[in-house]
Amino acid sequence: PDSPAAKAGLEQGDVLLTVNGKAAKSAMDIRNQVGLMKIGDEVRMEILHQGRSQTKTATIAKPKKQSEDGKRFHPKLTGVVLSPTSPDDNVRGVRVEKIHTASPAFQAGIRPGDVVVSANKRPVRDLDELEAAVGKSPEVLLNIQRGGNAFFVLLR
Repeated sequence: PDSPAAKAGLEQGDVLLTVNGKAAKSAMDIRNQVGLMKIGDEVRMEILHQGRSQTKTATIAKPKKQSEDGKRFHPKLTGVVLSPTSPDDNVRGVRVEKIHTASPAFQAGIRPGDVVVSANKRPVRDLDELEAAVGKSPEVLLNIQRGGNAFFVLLR
């Protein structure tokens, strides 16, 4: 909701036709064009919105922090570095990027690359949902996806 695209008025379902006057041929093409811009640059986009052509302007912003220390969410997650999964991943949730071998989470069986898909029986699709799910609970029940397998880990 607070992304540069949302602030510019882009909505889900809009089709991007041009970026700064250049044809938007594919998602990779758009990512490359925008990725070469600097923070603060304006990007002018021609879009197709509900069948009508419109022009929108967005300002390139600093990317949001992509990883967080697990202790920010719960003391039992101390020693774990977490990040949201990317749209290219097969599963949506929060990825374990790094984990200290002395941490409670590592001792319970969590490993780098694991994806948390629920916490305390609540779905987790991003870091905000993880934070809301674990809250101030004394224990944390995590549903972990690892490769093609799923299992639960209880952090006490």
